[in-house]
Amino acid sequence: MNDTITDIIRAEEAHSLAGLFRLRAERSPECEAYRQYDRSRDQWVSCTWREVAGRVARWREALRGEALAAGERVAILLNNGVEWVCMDQAALSLGLVPVPRAHGNPGSAGGLRAESGIGCCWRSIAGGRTGCESPSRSNDRAPRI
Repeated sequence: MNDTITDIIRAEEAHSLAGLFRLRAERSPECEAYRQYDRSRDQWVSCTWREVAGRVARWREALRGEALAAGERVAILLNNGVEWVCMDQAALSLGLVPVPRAHGNPGSAGGLRAESGIGCCWRSIAGGRTGCESPSRSNDRAPRI
């Protein structure tokens, strides 16, 4: 994996954080994008821009299934890590407004919805799955991401 990127992407070219992500993934698909610690394997694990772009695409499709309009808020109740970044990028790419929040207890989504006017709240649920709490979907039907 090539660890050095010398290709600078200027703000005028990217236009947004989602645009910056898309351009970096296109220009440097095999370079390391992120590295995080995997406790189950007791080691650091890297992923490429291509791999992360694939994860972002899956999150984007899941968000599209929620039928949210551009400008709506989406809460992210995930632990800090690559999946959080992917959800954030997916939301931004659809014109949604990510509402970052530290991973909380299952009951916190309702209070968060009332506080911030979110249309959807993504969080970790039982069995290592990630799901959406929204007025239009119950957690038992949440897609696996």
